[in-house]
Parts: sequence; structure tokens; C-alpha cells
Amino acid sequence: LSLFTYGKYKLDEKPDGDFSWKKYSPFGYCKMEMTETSKHFIAKGIGTAGIFSVDLYFDIPKGDECLTMAVPFKEEQHFYLNKKQHCMPVTGRVKFGKFDVNFDPSDSFGTLDWGRGVWPYHNRWYWGAGSHILPDGKRFGFEIGWGFGIMEAFTENTLFYDGKAHKIGNLFLKKPHRHMWFTKEYMKPWEFISDDGRFNLIFTPDYDNHTIIGIPFVFCMHVHQLHGKWNGTVVLDDGTVLEIENMTAFCEHCDNRW
Repeated sequence: LSLFTYGKYKLDEKPDGDFSWKKYSPFGYCKMEMTETSKHFIAKGIGTAGIFSVDLYFDIPKGDECLTMAVPFKEEQHFYLNKKQHCMPVTGRVKFGKFDVNFDPSDSFGTLDWGRGVWPYHNRWYWGAGSHILPDGKRFGFEIGWGFGIMEAFTENTLFYDGKAHKIGNLFLKKPHRHMWFTKEYMKPWEFISDDGRFNLIFTPDYDNHTIIGIPFVFCMHVHQLHGKWNGTVVLDDGTVLEIENMTAFCEHCDNRW
């Protein structure tokens, strides 16, 4: 969390076009260079596991569609302009302590979550996304979420197949989580309810990135971000059914107060 920024980051007002951004700290630096066809992220420094370095290049294939939303809130003069770009092939390398991982664009993909807005003090949402390569060699991804903003005005639930977006209806969990402090519940399989029958995936988590940043219940971001395997079927706009097997993706449950 950064306080009293007052525009000092000089972030671009648009998600597309050429843009470069850098940030330095006593522990390292990060840099992002963006164009309409690519994103390049570089970071170096020292963390809890030792020295780290990141150099990742994200390609945006020509003609790929994305999701852009203007999210309204019940509070006056509050909004969120958001763009999600999925299935971006990734080339590069990440080194962190003893870990050294190379990313190949044939099976590695990234997601851009770009946003500008004025949020209410308290928000709670579910958000999930992922990208995958299917047996037919085509790229597949999804964007799901609910609870953020006035849900009667929009949904973000979308499938992406071979660069094209396929909008789907409302999604919810068949068995919602009772409370964010009941952490063991989050590691059980998640079964989704789709009002149009087009998202029939079961999510089996294998890791919960549980974080609490700030002062709980006062000024805080409390997140369960689950990573694991997704299995089942989805249905495209033309009725084509896609079988999804052991897709690695995430879904998070967040309570945000700031």
C-alpha cells in the first residue's frame, strides 16, 4: 500500500500505446515497458529468499481480443475502468534464491490487469483467471469474477479461445465460503454455478497464498489467492464444447478496506 501518492507515479491514462514506468527502492527496482503489441517486465533486488531477478517479455498476438469494463458503484463519483488481457505468450527467466525458471512461449502465458478509478472504502470480491494451451494447439483462457461494483450493470465472465472472446453469464460458488478466517475451507474443491450452463469447471486448489496487509477490519487487504488445477467443460458462443483438463489457474477471495 502506498499513501499520499498524489500522481507521483505518473502512470499512463490508457492501457494501450507506448509507455515506460520505473520504481526504485533500497531493496531493488522494477521496470515495465509497454507497447500495443508487447509488455516487458524487469525487476532485480533482494528479498526474503535472497537475490532475485525477473526478465519477462509478454507478446500480444495480432487480433487478440480482450475485456474492458467501466465498473459503477452505488457510491457517487466512484468508478473503476479495467482492462484484462489474457493468453499472452511469455518468454524469459525468473531467478529467486535457489529457484531458476525459464519461460517458453509454447506453454507459458501471462495476464494483464490494468485499472484506474476511485473505489469505495470497503469492497469484497471473487476473481479468477488463467491461460492454457489445449490439445488442439489453441490458446484458451478465462476471466471470472463477482461481488465488485453493481453486479446488475455488468459481468466480467468471459472465455478466450484462439484470440477471440466469448462472453458468458453470471457465476457463483455452489458452496460459498462462510468466513475468510476459516482458512481450511478454501483448500476444498470449488464448484461453480453458471446461470447459462457454459462454465462447468471444478477448481482443486493446491496452494493458498493467504495474505493480510495492514490493520484487519480497519485499513487492510485480506486475500485468499488459491492456485491449482481446473477440470471440466466450457461452451463457446457457437455451442462448441471444450474439454479442460488439469489447467493451472487461480481464483481469489478478497476483502479490501482502504
